[in-house]
Amino acid sequence: MVRKSYSDAERKEHRDARLSAAHSQFQAGVAELLADDGAWQRYLTVQSKMHTYSFHNTLLILSQNENASMVAGFRKWQELGRNVRKGEKAIWILAPFSGKRHDEDPTTGEDVEHRFTYFKPVSVFDVSQTEGDPIPEPPSPVLLEGDSPELVERYVAVQTILEADGWTVKRESPEGGSNGDTDPKKRGAQDARP
Repeated sequence: MVRKSYSDAERKEHRDARLSAAHSQFQAGVAELLADDGAWQRYLTVQSKMHTYSFHNTLLILSQNENASMVAGFRKWQELGRNVRKGEKAIWILAPFSGKRHDEDPTTGEDVEHRFTYFKPVSVFDVSQTEGDPIPEPPSPVLLEGDSPELVERYVAVQTILEADGWTVKRESPEGGSNGDTDPKKRGAQDARP
């Protein structure tokens, strides 16, 4: 496959068009959040799955694919043993990049380095747009069982630290049947293990 090469002017024109589209999509997304109660719930659902993305990028992802659940760049999917299916349309977000510029200080004549951050449109794809190796499941919490000396020692160490910091630690089952509970406002912790 032969890739088309772009001149600097064409590249800038494409980038500017993507930035303009991203800005318009963001404005439309904010307007929808303010006008539609269900839109806010959809945003929160997507944000809960993609908590490392900014408010802005989450809205951009949602406006381009409201069923997105896990996004990554083309190369990242390859690292994970997956390939983006041919013909899939990219989701465009804005990624931060850093740069530096050297200027001459007008008063001293010294070379001064200025660092700055700028944003460029980058493409990502949802997992539903890929095929290949299964996505590994994140580890699930496991309730510790038994009373090994090491476990008891760790429990006592954590309890001592918490109590020294003014926390109350109780050994009783919290409401709702969970294995434990922590309340930072009341500075209290509960452990269901006897």
